[in-house]
Amino acid sequence: MKKCKCIFFLVLLIVIVVFYSQIVSHPEYNDLRVMGILGFIQLLFSIWSWKYLGKELINPYLFFLVALYTFSFGQSLLYVFNIVSERRDLIGFQGITFKEIFDSQVLTLVMLSCFHIGAILSVSRLEESTYSSLPIDYTKRIRRVGWVLFIVSIIPYFSRIIQDMIFSMMYGYGALYERVEEVGISQIDKYIGDYFVPSLICLFVGYRLNPKMRYFIFGLCLFNIVAILLTGGRTYAVILFALLILLYHYGVKRISLKGGIVLVVFSVLFLTLLTAISHSRSESKRSVKVYFQKDSGIENGVTETIAEMGSSMFCLIKTKEIVPSREDYRYGRSYFYSFMSLIPNLGFWDMHPARLEANLGNWLTNKLGLSYGTGYSMCAEAYINFGIGGSVAMLILGFLLGKIFKTDSRLFKENPALLIFSLILFWFCLKMTRNSFIGFVRAFFYYALPIYYVITRGIFKRVGKFSDPH
Repeated sequence: MKKCKCIFFLVLLIVIVVFYSQIVSHPEYNDLRVMGILGFIQLLFSIWSWKYLGKELINPYLFFLVALYTFSFGQSLLYVFNIVSERRDLIGFQGITFKEIFDSQVLTLVMLSCFHIGAILSVSRLEESTYSSLPIDYTKRIRRVGWVLFIVSIIPYFSRIIQDMIFSMMYGYGALYERVEEVGISQIDKYIGDYFVPSLICLFVGYRLNPKMRYFIFGLCLFNIVAILLTGGRTYAVILFALLILLYHYGVKRISLKGGIVLVVFSVLFLTLLTAISHSRSESKRSVKVYFQKDSGIENGVTETIAEMGSSMFCLIKTKEIVPSREDYRYGRSYFYSFMSLIPNLGFWDMHPARLEANLGNWLTNKLGLSYGTGYSMCAEAYINFGIGGSVAMLILGFLLGKIFKTDSRLFKENPALLIFSLILFWFCLKMTRNSFIGFVRAFFYYALPIYYVITRGIFKRVGKFSDPH
């Protein structure tokens, strides 16, 4: 009954959004603000409804949902308060009109509503009250897996990030993308290094009752965040910051309302720092002092950062320009070829088809003839495949991610392997909000699933046996 009430309200919002779009023939700025208000209502209700269904407010799904709204609809939320700076505003950028933004707002709100409906459908009655516990304590195996991954990945991970940091500070952030791209076997160090953060997740869960180990892992994560920020990158720093919050909430102490307020204040300061980094990262031979100088000259770093993130609607707007007038819909090809990326290119193709069909950020950049990467978005990918029917694809994705990110603090005791699986996917997939589905497929099959399998290997043969498997 709870689910039906939540779904009914979201469907009602869809009807209101579509109805309003039909009575507005020539959208103006105030119409964009109306859509922004409806977006605020939809976002707040989505957050409330997840809590209403028995979920914790601090969990991977709601972090993902807020990130999805920020990147897909962020500027529209700022239109409500008329605080989008001209430098970041999509209005007029590359000839974008009020109508193009308005039409994309309508489509985005419909898709985001369907996404959360899918997540609500993923919540079963049993999941609202309890999780099934593992019959065996896998703490020792979690620790072993964590240490193996840590030892193997720490050198390639930090050697790469330190090299990038030095190179970026000497020649500017853009120089990182002007280097010759490594391909095939030459990227093996990167693939191995990508297991570093999953190793920290395993170690944290395995040593959750050991304060010294927790401090050690938190210290490594903070060092990692600083290194990423000095490089000029921000996405992975933000995701790692969110991951630290989840680990603290689950493994140390549940974040209360008071703690949540402190967290919001700290997040505001963090967003201001991200804006300073954005303004200065292109400078060559820069020092740490540059970031603080830039930070002092920013009027409102929070709205500046949200406006920049929210400009990802650009991808949907430009995709709608091209499809279907100049190119046909892809009818699921980008999703299909995302799975095809699991097949290595052993000479079958001159270029792997997944790189052509599933990497939509590159497609849009080349199509527009831009000298910088556009990224992409979940809503734009759903649209390029099925048009307005992409709402169904978003509903399915919402169901899938709702299932995966349904975690709460009970999982630390009842099913830590499932918690590890969820947090590893969270680390890799939060950036999917501004990218393509291919990132999820690789994260699922290359990292999360293998690690989960190794930890729980033989579990079904041992059901009912409570002896130590080690």
